[in-house]
Amino acid sequence: MTPKQYDTVIYNGHIETFDDNLNTAQMVAITNGRFSYVGDHSEELIKNAINSINIKGKTVLPGFIDLHTHLWTEADIIDIDLTEISTYKETLDKVEIAVKSKKPGEWVFFSGWDESFWLDKKEFPTLKDLDRISQDNPLYMKREDGHLVVVNSLALKQLPVSLEHKGVMKDDEGHPTGVLKDVWLNLTPYFQDLISESIKASCKIAASVGITAVVDNLTIVPEGQQNILKEYFELDMNDEIPIRVFLNPTRDLMEDHVKKGVHRNQGKNKIRYSGYKGFFDGALGSHTAMLSFEYADMGGKGDKFLDEAELASQVKFAEENECTLCIHAIGDQAIEKLLDCFEEGLTNAGNAFTKQKHRIEHAEMITDSQIVRANKLRIILSMQPNFLKWQYPGELYEQRLGRDRIYSLNRFNKILQLRANLSFGSDNMPLSPLYGIHQSVNFPSKDTQISVEEAIKAYTISNAVALSVEHELGNIMKGKYADLIILEESPFTINSSEIKGLKIEQTYVEGLCVYDGTSNPM
Repeated sequence: MTPKQYDTVIYNGHIETFDDNLNTAQMVAITNGRFSYVGDHSEELIKNAINSINIKGKTVLPGFIDLHTHLWTEADIIDIDLTEISTYKETLDKVEIAVKSKKPGEWVFFSGWDESFWLDKKEFPTLKDLDRISQDNPLYMKREDGHLVVVNSLALKQLPVSLEHKGVMKDDEGHPTGVLKDVWLNLTPYFQDLISESIKASCKIAASVGITAVVDNLTIVPEGQQNILKEYFELDMNDEIPIRVFLNPTRDLMEDHVKKGVHRNQGKNKIRYSGYKGFFDGALGSHTAMLSFEYADMGGKGDKFLDEAELASQVKFAEENECTLCIHAIGDQAIEKLLDCFEEGLTNAGNAFTKQKHRIEHAEMITDSQIVRANKLRIILSMQPNFLKWQYPGELYEQRLGRDRIYSLNRFNKILQLRANLSFGSDNMPLSPLYGIHQSVNFPSKDTQISVEEAIKAYTISNAVALSVEHELGNIMKGKYADLIILEESPFTINSSEIKGLKIEQTYVEGLCVYDGTSNPM
């Protein structure tokens, strides 16, 4: 018997390749995890395939690449999710119910709450609120953006943070309110035995929303990062990671990695190193994004978390040692100063523009002149269309910045018009490329709204370019890895208001189905 030539053939579909030389196809063949054929229907290929799958007219897209997440915490393994709760009272009620099931002394972690969407009281919870719920368990409530947490007295006592830290908020009498802003701590000792389980469950959730590759930003102190990196690589060695994960430790580890010979895209199986994360400023939700003007609702211009001379030196080091820096900057003033650092570091390295594809993470308030500067330096703008949910009239950004400024943020269309490098990520808010695509094609501002094709590119091939893996990933082409998703309907033909509700039927990584289309991840 003649050996079958192809492992899998997927046919009778509408395949959007995002290959400029072949926009659509009717079938693909997969051999050894890569596309071995992309083109018109062929009965001969079907006969020569071990597995043939008739998808009956459904739509195929390249697998989504999410350029900015905190993936390992996505599953509700460590944190109890408060995302869908609509009032202050119900949020605290859920906290109280959760605590009742815990043993005295056991830490209880919560995440996902957002006071700007609460209907009864748009204020942060307080230490007093949480103390009324429990004085026997340390309680730790992380806001959805991750830049602000609320703790009770017992947690504040046990956390490794000085009460004199500028991020420990105090009332008029100098007493801690329980609110911590941009205080980054090593919490892994409190849940070390849950990290592996959380990583595995979070990867499955990512596959269920069509993500085949993801950047995981490990934004905690170096000691905690080492614990997470160890778990990731052990799982990968045991083939327990179903999707591709590009790891971004913080910039603290960059020079040590270079000394040890760790380099970009080094790794085994599904895990690779990518870049190094840093924070220039904070977030709008916590009033710590660095602005050139005062906040509308409480004054102040936000905070800066980096020494500019040190960062410029790190840019030079990164450029000379083939490292990518991924620096968080949301406010317009933070972006301006970050671009200054990039320019200085690149000049000192003898380069007019980056050869390492450095990124500005978020870049929400970038101005026209800053877009031009970033493009001249070939900096990637890694942005989050999911954040548009806060940009509508009456929502968080109007509260923080005023009505006249809400359309000056997240101007994706303007960025593309000025030919800058736009990439998309979710930042887990929520972890859903389709949600982000939906927001970017429906937001009612000409400077922001882009086409479905542009939005999908920002979640596929543009991100492959940003990660320097465009020769392997990002679109459906012969020779590239067979990472794809099958959708129930086409985002190009349905009403744009329905995009976020599109159903992912199946997700494939290297030709293997890692999500089977059921309502629950495999």
